[in-house]
Amino acid sequence: MALTGANVARCEAELGRFEEAAARLEAIRAECREHGIAQFDAALRQTIAGVRDVQGRRHLALKLFREILTTRPMVAAKSRVEALVAVSATLAALDSFPAALRVLQQESAWMEGLDDPLLLLEYRTELGGRL
Repeated sequence: MALTGANVARCEAELGRFEEAAARLEAIRAECREHGIAQFDAALRQTIAGVRDVQGRRHLALKLFREILTTRPMVAAKSRVEALVAVSATLAALDSFPAALRVLQQESAWMEGLDDPLLLLEYRTELGGRL
């Protein structure tokens, strides 16, 4: 149900119905929390932030992406890398290239310790684009 609803929300966002998409995603998050389903939370928050970014509300998107990075206990590595890359890309879109690079560099020790070559590639590609 959560994945289907998230897909519907993505379609709404593509149609420019940003508020409906965000509201649907928030409702799914609430329902998942209500039933103790935590594994979708980071992905849902990432999607909400992405909707806000496409909507042009980049500062709100940046706030939401950063919340994912500061979640304790730490979210899964994939969600963390995706949020990190999104923070960097959003900062760059806001013409804050030094901040975009800095956020990536601050996580370099953690990133280099990952055993997942695809996540490491995603990170290094973003870092290379900011250098």
